Amino acid sequence: MNRLLISVQSKLRPAKTTGKREPCWHISITRAMKNIYVLYLIFVFGCLLLSLSLTHLRGPFKQSAANTCECGKSTLDPMDTKFTPNDENSPQFVYLIQGASMHAIQGLNATPNREIIWLTFRDRTGDIYFPNSTHGEGRNRLLTEAIDRAAERKDGGYLYYVFLDDDVELVSVNFANISWRTDLPENPYDRFEEFLLDYEPAVGYPRPITFHTGPNSTVGLSYNFDAIINAFHRHTLSFLLPYITDLDHVSWWFAQWFIMHTSAAFYNSYRIFTHVVHMKNPRLHWHNKLKGAYTDSSNFSIPRDYYRTWFDKNKRVNTVKWGSASLLTTFNRPPMYLLMKGRPMEKNNMEYRVSTRFITTVFNTSHPSVQRIIQWRNIPM
Repeated sequence: MNRLLISVQSKLRPAKTTGKREPCWHISITRAMKNIYVLYLIFVFGCLLLSLSLTHLRGPFKQSAANTCECGKSTLDPMDTKFTPNDENSPQFVYLIQGASMHAIQGLNATPNREIIWLTFRDRTGDIYFPNSTHGEGRNRLLTEAIDRAAERKDGGYLYYVFLDDDVELVSVNFANISWRTDLPENPYDRFEEFLLDYEPAVGYPRPITFHTGPNSTVGLSYNFDAIINAFHRHTLSFLLPYITDLDHVSWWFAQWFIMHTSAAFYNSYRIFTHVVHMKNPRLHWHNKLKGAYTDSSNFSIPRDYYRTWFDKNKRVNTVKWGSASLLTTFNRPPMYLLMKGRPMEKNNMEYRVSTRFITTVFNTSHPSVQRIIQWRNIPM
């Protein structure tokens, strides 16, 4: 017992020191330097984590908008809504044309601000050869090509993706009561681009020449707009495109119906046409119908009922007018409308990007078509 007590006491005694004892001020400085070093390591580690997080979030659509905006007023800096290319020679517009063969279109030529990509399905005269493709499939192939080119620019790509049929004809119209500017160019394509730059709509298009009612403003709003020529703002690629071709085997018209209805639900006052440019096409449907050129059906209840399967009926979203509601309510009426309530508006601070959170909140994420859209959003641009 005594030996055990002696052994424990010896271990508890302070060890003998040799040499001179360090002064107290030196010990304090040493401890302070250690604390500063620890704080420096924590700061460096935090910066690395932040950098990794930002790299992970980088993609075709800015996640800051996706996490804070739901197709409404933007929380971004207003300057972010404008096109700011790194290279002043980078074109703002890309025209995506498909036809049997490549040919000249009156008034449309490539410029430093306008790029043109052709898809042909009868011969190889275009930039892309895609035989036996539907109208929607051809436009999606053109969109993929344009996105590949935009990704190489590193500046956000084109401001507008303009789809048009190869038989389109544009005409400039000059009336003082429908012009918002007195210096509009005479070329209809140049004029159309000025309209896009000034109003910056989500979807823009010229006025169909078949509209017989006189304009009461410089721009107009319509539910039903033809696919002859449609210009899509780059931020609408977050959901509005690519074209839905799931029902092409029933009718090629349905792909455009999906565009019309989705843009009406998401961008009602921002899918507008200009009165100073009219559009028409000489190739009429019934001419092609006699030749059996493509499938067609005017029963638009078919795409409406198909679109209903995309939504989760148990999921709701906050709306300005009806409070919490399901987007299924937009499908309770007939599938086609002549007039739409609303007022055409300039973009200003309106946010066109649709967030992933919004999609997963409203739609049935197990639906194959919804899954394709989510995959599409991951394509680098």
